[in-house]
Amino acid sequence: MVPLSIGETIVHIRGLFKNYDKVEALRGVDFDVYRGEIFGLLGPNGAGKTTLVKILLGLTKKSGGEVRVFGFDPERDPLSVRALVGVVLEETALDIFLTGRENLKMQASLYNLSPKDVERRVEEALSWSRLADAADRLLLHYSHGMRRRMDLAMSLLSNPGLLILDEPTTGLDVSSRRELWLLISDLKKRGVSVILTTHYLEEANNLCDRVCILDHGRVVALGTPEKLKREFVGDMYVLTVRFKQAPQLDGAPLPLKAEVNVWEALFRGPPPKLLETLALLQQSYGGLIDEVVYSQPSLDDVFLRITGKG
Repeated sequence: MVPLSIGETIVHIRGLFKNYDKVEALRGVDFDVYRGEIFGLLGPNGAGKTTLVKILLGLTKKSGGEVRVFGFDPERDPLSVRALVGVVLEETALDIFLTGRENLKMQASLYNLSPKDVERRVEEALSWSRLADAADRLLLHYSHGMRRRMDLAMSLLSNPGLLILDEPTTGLDVSSRRELWLLISDLKKRGVSVILTTHYLEEANNLCDRVCILDHGRVVALGTPEKLKREFVGDMYVLTVRFKQAPQLDGAPLPLKAEVNVWEALFRGPPPKLLETLALLQQSYGGLIDEVVYSQPSLDDVFLRITGKG
């Protein structure tokens, strides 16, 4: 692990540009990542997240700006960066015809460790990822969730100071996703900083200390989830009305626009407008209303407000 003081900057990006012919993938990106934080990188498809990750790992050259990872320029010294950074990509690189233990041993053998240290790190990784009981089974017989936990375990064998997780929970069921959340949260306790790219805004809200939202290659929002909610949605709340059958709200004289999903209607706005909307719904559809739920705004609301995409 890299010896760092609390709060020290481990990733520094200023004025980062990346052009592909006439396409500007990144346009003046600025942010820092600090030791001991889980930093979320969010944005719609094509926002520039993957390009940014590749630049951090020294896999793609920037067109302009400054990038430092643990003080190293990834473009000039990619090997130094990769020695300090672990990565879990969306596409797994595991050998499904080897056991979990064999996959870990093969990976650990790349780090110039003694046989004793290889064994120790493999056992620690199996225990941490809760895969010890499945260590001698072929990965062919692992579930998707187990394979993602193995990906995480593999990435920690080099004792990285920073772990980049690119869409780690895509395709997982709810139970497997939450199990992976527990492991990602535990990384912070182990002193590992995390950059997490994700499409799941609930995931970013629950895991991340700060989030950066990219759109069309620019940073359009940066801060803690709570700060972004205050800044972009203010006093807006969410009213969810569930009906006993699909409601016919087209043309209804309501003060707020409804987002209808089969038997459910969603309204976003300040509390007075929501109360007015609910009162009108009860007058016209009272017998059809099954449940009413008020909730505070989420990162979904921030994302929708900023990018116009849910």
